[in-house]
Amino acid sequence: MKLSETENDSGKQDITNAFLGEGLPGPAQEQAALKTEKAAVLACLSEPSETKMETLCHRLEEVPLSFYFVRLNERFRSLFSEGIFDRDCFHSFAEKLVSGKYGKEAVKLGILILANYEDAKTRSALQKFGTDGNYTLYVVEASKTFSRRESFLFELAKRLDGYAKMAVTSAMRPLTDEMKQWMFLEGSKNSVLPEMAAIICLENADMVSYMKSLPISAEVFGTFSRLFSNAFRNSKIIDFTASMPLVTAYAEAAPEMAQTFLDYSALQTISASLTLSLRDGLKSGSGKNGWAPSSVQSVLAKCQRAMNRETWHGIILSEMRNPSFSSRKILDAARADGLKPDFTDFLPMLWHSPCDFSVINYLIGENYRTYTQDTLCYMKANLPEKVFSGALNPAENEISQDYEPDLALCLLLKEMNLEVITDLPFFLRCLDCRLPDCRKEAVRGLRQSRTLWGAEVIPALEKALGYEPAKQVKKCILRLLGRKDEKSAKEQRYVELPTSPVEPDAEDVFLLKTHIAGAYYRDLMAVDGVLEEGDMLYLVREPENAYDSNAILIATDDGYVLGYLPRAENRFPAALMDSGRALYAFLTDIDLAKSQLFVEIYLSQKTNLDTSGRPILRLLQDKPQKP
Repeated sequence: MKLSETENDSGKQDITNAFLGEGLPGPAQEQAALKTEKAAVLACLSEPSETKMETLCHRLEEVPLSFYFVRLNERFRSLFSEGIFDRDCFHSFAEKLVSGKYGKEAVKLGILILANYEDAKTRSALQKFGTDGNYTLYVVEASKTFSRRESFLFELAKRLDGYAKMAVTSAMRPLTDEMKQWMFLEGSKNSVLPEMAAIICLENADMVSYMKSLPISAEVFGTFSRLFSNAFRNSKIIDFTASMPLVTAYAEAAPEMAQTFLDYSALQTISASLTLSLRDGLKSGSGKNGWAPSSVQSVLAKCQRAMNRETWHGIILSEMRNPSFSSRKILDAARADGLKPDFTDFLPMLWHSPCDFSVINYLIGENYRTYTQDTLCYMKANLPEKVFSGALNPAENEISQDYEPDLALCLLLKEMNLEVITDLPFFLRCLDCRLPDCRKEAVRGLRQSRTLWGAEVIPALEKALGYEPAKQVKKCILRLLGRKDEKSAKEQRYVELPTSPVEPDAEDVFLLKTHIAGAYYRDLMAVDGVLEEGDMLYLVREPENAYDSNAILIATDDGYVLGYLPRAENRFPAALMDSGRALYAFLTDIDLAKSQLFVEIYLSQKTNLDTSGRPILRLLQDKPQKP
């Protein structure tokens, strides 16, 4: 289920493969290039035959050119330099390939061959092919032998956007002031992967001295704001060769010149990146690319000074209400500024993408106490119907951007379960979700609200069980229905939990860290995808156990038995429980494949609620820690 390809996305797969180094190992690339070269030569030099062309096309479809086109181009250049065949014949063959009659892969091959006939006609033809993102990468590779190649790429780059533009600008080596100015002001912009576009500009060796020489005018400052805001968001500033002088000069000017949302975004990004470098242990005398703790602190101070203005609140809020930048950039700025806007202020970002995962995560993953109820109402009204189009079990590589609403829904359901927000009709509807994780969370919500079940719940679960394609979700439904998985050879057992389950408290006492004994004999696959590190587990005494009178069962929140507290460690905890004290555990490590579960055991002192009456349990579930 892939999103349809837009004009700016054309060539995405080939170009990202080239950037990420995806494809075949070196020797395999050489073998693939050799086979394709032989097939091409045979099809060109033999008697005209559609059979030979079909063989060549089959070869091209079998192993895409994107995996080895550089090696193939090198082989073609060697063939032409040796002059061992009829150049006119091969030229006609290349024109035949680029006609489009034999498919896109054949056109790519034709471009690589045609480049060996450099003249005005060929340059014009390749300029035209280069504007089609499907072929840009191959035109860039083919142009390596061109005279005045940088001028050729420059003219091509000015006509491009998207992945195609990225392929060209990454190959450019700006030589003239005109080229450098364009690379700085325009080449560093892109409608896709703006972070990569900025990095390409900042890391271009020809651009470093040019950027250092620029006087900080309003236009230059604004361009640096865009570059830094994009390039440094997911990369460390200290890893960039020329970052120290450029960022230092920018920070010097920022208190006087920073006034737009993009300026604030750049300052926030710089501050976050440099602060992280300090936390990672940047030391004096060992700084990278000229950075040292003193220079970092100096830049941070200047950035902080520029960010300490009341006017930023209004600027950020204005951007939220009329967004022109990505939601991630806007939310980063809101976090840094400590802004707590109304829920309605997030709606303009959601109008563009109704289930924007970044926005939904900010609302309920980070600020659940403030926005959960509003987000629930919003999502129930705005989730697309495709989310509820029937249970699927997609492979991980099939979960494309098309699944963003499903991922947002999964986050919402998890938050509802953590907050114990009950909505039976919504949980039942989510049994028809496409994504298995959504269905797991829906089952979990139904389990937590068992006391509210009506007559419609059991039939709905039975129906869902009948068409559930994911084994782990099926196990969850079976557990909820109180039935064992007939295929399981290991024990599936449930116990009754106390009617008033213990709640963690800051004053609770840590007793010990240990493993769960006997987990190997339990059907742990029944809790796969449900049990997570950080989950609270319950301890149940089993004094009637025939083998150990101190036996203590460890179970999940619905009473599913995972195993026992080890016999060598259960005497003291059993005595505490027999005296009326309550114990509980947190799961700290889990490896279901090896049947290994590790827990921390705590002695409850009292029930603890926050000022709003909400139990602290959720905070402890986020990450196992001592109360």
